[in-house]
Amino acid sequence: MLAPPARAADKAWEDCGQIGDEDRKIAGCTAVLARGAAESETNRANAHVNRGYAYSRRDYDRAIKDYDEAIRLDPKAVRAYNARGRAYHMKGDYDRALADMDEAIRLNPQYALGYEGRGKVYHSKGDHDRAIKDHDEAIRLNPKFADAYSNRGNAYSGKGDHDRAIRDHDEAIRLDPNFADAYFNRGLAYTGKRDHDRAINDYSEAIRLDPKNASSYLHRGGAWFFKGDNDRAIRDYDEAVRLDPKYALAYEIRGRAYETKGDAARAKKDYDEAARLRRSAVQTAPTPPSDPGKATSEKVDSDRVIKELDEAIRRDPKDAAAHYIRGTAYASKGDNDRAIKDFDQAIRLDPKAMVAYFDRGNVHKEKGDNDRAIRDYGEVIRLDPKYAAAWYNRGVAYSHKGERDRAIKEFDEAIRLDPKDAMARYTRGTAYSNKGENDRAIADFDEAIRLDPKYVAAWYNRGNARREKGDGERAIEDYSEAIRLDPKYAVAYFNRGAVYFGKSDYDRAIREFDEAIRLDPKDAQGYSNRGTAYASKGDYDRAITDFNEVIRLDPKNAKAYYSRGSAYSNKGDNDRAIKDCSEAIRLNPKHAWAYGIRADAYRGKRDFERAVKDYAKAIELAGKPEKAHWAYWHLRGYSYEQLGKWPQAEADYLKAIELDPDQPAVLNSLGFSWVDRNLKLKEGLALLEKAVRLKPDDGNLLDSLGWAHYRLGDYQEAIKHMERAAALDPNSHETRDHLGDAYWRTGREGEARKSWEMALSLKPDPAGAKKIEGKLARGLGK
Repeated sequence: MLAPPARAADKAWEDCGQIGDEDRKIAGCTAVLARGAAESETNRANAHVNRGYAYSRRDYDRAIKDYDEAIRLDPKAVRAYNARGRAYHMKGDYDRALADMDEAIRLNPQYALGYEGRGKVYHSKGDHDRAIKDHDEAIRLNPKFADAYSNRGNAYSGKGDHDRAIRDHDEAIRLDPNFADAYFNRGLAYTGKRDHDRAINDYSEAIRLDPKNASSYLHRGGAWFFKGDNDRAIRDYDEAVRLDPKYALAYEIRGRAYETKGDAARAKKDYDEAARLRRSAVQTAPTPPSDPGKATSEKVDSDRVIKELDEAIRRDPKDAAAHYIRGTAYASKGDNDRAIKDFDQAIRLDPKAMVAYFDRGNVHKEKGDNDRAIRDYGEVIRLDPKYAAAWYNRGVAYSHKGERDRAIKEFDEAIRLDPKDAMARYTRGTAYSNKGENDRAIADFDEAIRLDPKYVAAWYNRGNARREKGDGERAIEDYSEAIRLDPKYAVAYFNRGAVYFGKSDYDRAIREFDEAIRLDPKDAQGYSNRGTAYASKGDYDRAITDFNEVIRLDPKNAKAYYSRGSAYSNKGDNDRAIKDCSEAIRLNPKHAWAYGIRADAYRGKRDFERAVKDYAKAIELAGKPEKAHWAYWHLRGYSYEQLGKWPQAEADYLKAIELDPDQPAVLNSLGFSWVDRNLKLKEGLALLEKAVRLKPDDGNLLDSLGWAHYRLGDYQEAIKHMERAAALDPNSHETRDHLGDAYWRTGREGEARKSWEMALSLKPDPAGAKKIEGKLARGLGK
């Protein structure tokens, strides 16, 4: 590992450069980086690389971020490219890995580590000739490079040349007698040659040197199995499972050993556990290998198993178990077509191979072929009606087909057979949720949580069900527990924010959306919801910024355009609002909201003809009139009134009130229009009294109520309401004008003139100003 230039004793650099204690290394490098420009760019690049090495033991993405920064600081940092390439290799991103290795070699053609790393990537891609060529060069540059010999040996094994592979592993062991991986890899080569005794010797030595490597036990067990010694095989599989309780492949192969011994009950138990682990993989991400330079993932183990079983099948093409196990290895790699071919062959050779039907069903389900999956699970159930996992998985397949009732029946049976299966309870709960049966869903989530209190998805989905029932407080409690169990669970923050938004607690909602976005910055919906929260607070600039990001991430998101348009409309920028809503309509011509918001913008521009047309289109697209549509009718009514079309306006106001009788705005519009026109004065007064009861501190509503009393000749009552309206809204020229009229009618002419003068100072429109000037000049007639 490269160290910084020599310096006086420096604890941070000492910790950053040490090997072994990854947390100490991270803390030391972080302390160095905190110094900023006090350290040279080269030193900071070194610190980023060293910290990346430590992160790579647990989190490749964080490691890559450090390598990125190292390269930004020092574009010629060879080891940063090499380290980033190794991280990409372990993530399975072989093309990026190769690009980084290429650059490391370009910068330093004598860099043996670069050739060795690139050779390993080529081997993973199946390009064994290029792998060998790179390892040749690594060895030429560093003849004592034990890793390069062993990895070249792996490439020779990949070509089927086990003798040359063994010679390379021999040399690696000669150079480093404590090189556990070299013994392990040589054991694989001996297995490929069917020399199981020597393979066992090598696996045993690998175990002595690295007693916590579950793979070594698995493969030694495989060698004993091929020798026909099932008891020793099972003991090794036992140890593999003890070291790695989530090692699905070890359970599967141990199950085969039990089946060969005739112990069907234990075999079934192992097959069930392997299936359960594969199902639970949707919740639990795999733990990164302890060393990014060594392949220890199940995917790589699957490659090794496949190579061994290729040889076994060549020796005995009618070995159904070998086809089945190789099929599971292909499935674990995601090579579903090859997996199905092997399961097909296993079933042809052994029509009662229940586990082959089960795993073939799983692969069909993974591919989206739910009908074939259902047929395979059905065959498992025919062979063993008590196989709970088959009932469960058939339920999942029915659920994927949208047949929720059939899915629930399957889950019922799975739960009857295995009442302690938390996942079955959880999945039935999600089926009930999808049907809208939230009480039943909650009961299932309750039981799943009782069985497994750390079941994050159960807490989260119970929160969703409670939210659907309108129980926001308890939904928040469930989302909070999901977050406590998994602080990186972005969607839980998102939905907790949605509950706060529903409670009009926009600040807390925004904080939740902030965290959801931090955890998942490519989720457009997070920005959309935060933008809506900002808009609800009246912070339209921030809302627009968020909607801009939604559009960048999802340029065809019609809702983002009309939401941004609404924000522009509220800022008074009606031209931009119209442009955005028009784009939303182009993307989705059947979106009522986009027409409604564009209508609002046309109304803001006083283009009432176009506003009426857009409100009409929104009403048409909204379908059967519902309570939520009242605003379309109300605002079209207002637009008709501005066009002088009172009968149409009145009809729309009445329809809006029919849809929602408790909306103060529309009660005010119709009530004021009636009394202002001297129509239906008592009915208008009743509407305005109701509006004020619903919203007693609204100056505009109080002014309208006062005007109704004015029209009815009750000037003192009018003044009472208007004076309160003026106190609540001192900048309303209309209230001041009306109040002046009421003062005049009660003989308070001086106060009337002062009120009109104030109204005129508040700059009404030209027609209104002219009317007030006339009053100031002549007063009111009799």
